[in-house]
Amino acid sequence: MDKVAYLGMSGAIQTARAQQINLNNLANVDTPAFKSDFAKTNPQIIEGTGFNSRVWAVGDGAGSNLATGNVRATGRALDIVLPEGLWMAVQSHSGDEAYTRRSDFKIDAEGFLANGAGNRVMDEQGNVMEVTNAQKILFSEAGLVSIVPMGADADTVVVVGRLKLIQPNPSDLEKSVEGLFVLKEDADLPVIDNMNILPIRVGFLEGSNVNPVAELIELLRLSRHHDLNIKFVEAARHLDEVSAALLRLL
Repeated sequence: MDKVAYLGMSGAIQTARAQQINLNNLANVDTPAFKSDFAKTNPQIIEGTGFNSRVWAVGDGAGSNLATGNVRATGRALDIVLPEGLWMAVQSHSGDEAYTRRSDFKIDAEGFLANGAGNRVMDEQGNVMEVTNAQKILFSEAGLVSIVPMGADADTVVVVGRLKLIQPNPSDLEKSVEGLFVLKEDADLPVIDNMNILPIRVGFLEGSNVNPVAELIELLRLSRHHDLNIKFVEAARHLDEVSAALLRLL
């Protein structure tokens, strides 16, 4: 009966984990440029005496759907959309370089250019962009960031730097615990020539690629799957009790 219990318990654990990922996707339906996740599970044989007939479902992290979300016009001068396949370098909250497509910009409390998640934007040299005392921030189609200083006329433009953009192989990216993407250890840093890309669109914003209808259907499927695994465990317990009762009659 322990084979049935192994099957039910491991399935219930991994289904609960998949439900957490599913609910996180639903919670980020309106988060700009959010990339939906999915659970990955691998079978693992439980070794022991006798024939190895017990298999445990083991979580293998989460994968991400890197498809571009729907683009909508906002008319906001601090909203941009990156060309498909490009990622922007930002500073993670731990201080490391990471990558995102979220580009709803603002000036943070210390005068640095940051996106809506609070991650400061990096230039091509890997430095965060300071835009203190800027009355206006301008973005060129090639990713050049400029400001009009406070008190200056509209024709006075100061160049701050150029966005650090990369075009990685999707298989080289993985999502960090902060929700940003990082390159895998064996991946090269594919920095591109910003002058040879499709133009960056200003006044537009990329939305989440989460499909709420599909996620709700998946939520129902996972709930039924979890109930089924719990029934497996209950069935194993019942069969064990019946077997013990029969043995007592002998």
